[in-house]
Amino acid sequence: MTDFGIATSARHRANSATSGTPHYLSPEAVHGTGTSSASDIYALGLVIFECLTGIKAFPGPALESMVARTLRLPRLPSTVGRRWSVLLHAMTDPEPARRPTAAAVGRALKRIAR
Repeated sequence: MTDFGIATSARHRANSATSGTPHYLSPEAVHGTGTSSASDIYALGLVIFECLTGIKAFPGPALESMVARTLRLPRLPSTVGRRWSVLLHAMTDPEPARRPTAAAVGRALKRIAR
């Protein structure tokens, strides 16, 4: 798994199979049930959320933040436009299989940028 808060090299690996910044871990990473590219889509969705709103989707201490995302979806402020809202809800879907692929996210971002 890749997380925006951690970098590893071939010589240095993280101490656990799931590592990263707690505020951006996907629900499956929090549960320790395995991660995939869908986990990265989730993390990117949380980063975009924070860029658009100036706040973390799941604020608070790391443990509280991790538990919150296993229980609910991020609450987008009404100031977030519809296109962004649709994309972010898809990217942060609790079910990894329902999240868009990286290619689909790229296409959506191009449409939003128009």
